Amino acid sequence: MNRQVRHINFSLSGGAGSVASTLAAAQRQAGWDSSVLYVIDGTLRSQPFASPLHTLAAGTDEYLLKAGGFHSSLSIARDMVRTSVVDQIPRGSIVHLHGTNGTLSLQEIRRLSQTHTVVWTLHDMNPFTGGCHYSLGCAGFEQNCVACPAVRPPFRPLIKKNLKAKATMWEAHSPIRLVAPTHWLADSAASSSVLGGQHIRVIPNPLAPEFEEVPAATPPTPGDGEDRLVVGVVAADLSDPVKNVVEAVTAFTQARKTNARLELRLVGARGEEHSNVGDLLGVLTASELRSFYAQCDALIMPSLAENGPLVIAEAGSQGCKTFARKTGGNGEMIQRAGRGSIYNELSELVSLLVHLEPASSKERAAIQDTVRTVFGSSTIATQYTEVYRSGSPGDN
Repeated sequence: MNRQVRHINFSLSGGAGSVASTLAAAQRQAGWDSSVLYVIDGTLRSQPFASPLHTLAAGTDEYLLKAGGFHSSLSIARDMVRTSVVDQIPRGSIVHLHGTNGTLSLQEIRRLSQTHTVVWTLHDMNPFTGGCHYSLGCAGFEQNCVACPAVRPPFRPLIKKNLKAKATMWEAHSPIRLVAPTHWLADSAASSSVLGGQHIRVIPNPLAPEFEEVPAATPPTPGDGEDRLVVGVVAADLSDPVKNVVEAVTAFTQARKTNARLELRLVGARGEEHSNVGDLLGVLTASELRSFYAQCDALIMPSLAENGPLVIAEAGSQGCKTFARKTGGNGEMIQRAGRGSIYNELSELVSLLVHLEPASSKERAAIQDTVRTVFGSSTIATQYTEVYRSGSPGDN
């Protein structure tokens, strides 16, 4: 079979971009001609002038179209910006889609599927909703997105039109092969009016190479050997309401009244509102994150919407367990990692922190081994090879 693969993603770094880059690197190690085609090599937040039209469109989505009380991301205007990515795709190559918003139009995807092998990894709900990336409990995408809570009322017809366009793309038989990183996302897609009836294979997202490295020596005991327990929170934006960091901070504050050994450390942009409770470490590199996880006794994942957050696997690669809110694919990630807990209410998280004890070296090593086996990039790349070779979506 053709061993050329082009991963298509809006951004080279961050979120789904890191998955595309990791898979491409693993495939190159296996002898494939694999690379990522992207619009910018950072994010619109960090590089707003890298693509001014996309920045303007994203601002339109965020500040004009989106309803004030809806906190998930929205992509409507950004999808209308034309790029040249499709012109860079070699004839006969395998096209692997990741983040398509602002990168490829539905029409271009449809045309590509007629001339190329196309695999589409869903990284959030946007491919089968009218525009939101997470519906936050709304089930409108299962029918026709009537009275959409994600946008201001005057723009609701845009949502219905967008949902219809996505459904139309799949009305005729499509050879596109669909993958979701979690059963939760696959089940959500299967319940939608867009992708209902489509076969969706579940393959976890891979660990980046930096987190697959085996430490040269056993990591220091969390807390540097002192009588303290380090609790971590990691989010791209610590002030993002969907990341719900305030819940982790509140639980920590309550738990520390009983368990005085607890210390809170937060990683990510912004979050100044939490500086009086925990240590703000800012944005860390992958190498710095490895050291951070190795020093943590537990990671808290309080997000209100998640698919398969790689931070759970990243923390596990360094022997750190996670306490995650029961939402999206969090439960599957904890189960795959082999250690950690799911909570439903704030009081449950408080209890987990109150009773937190340091894990033994043996327990941490067990988490490391499991995570590196399940989420290893070569393992995941092999599973995708099977998808590439399948004769049709139904053969997966």
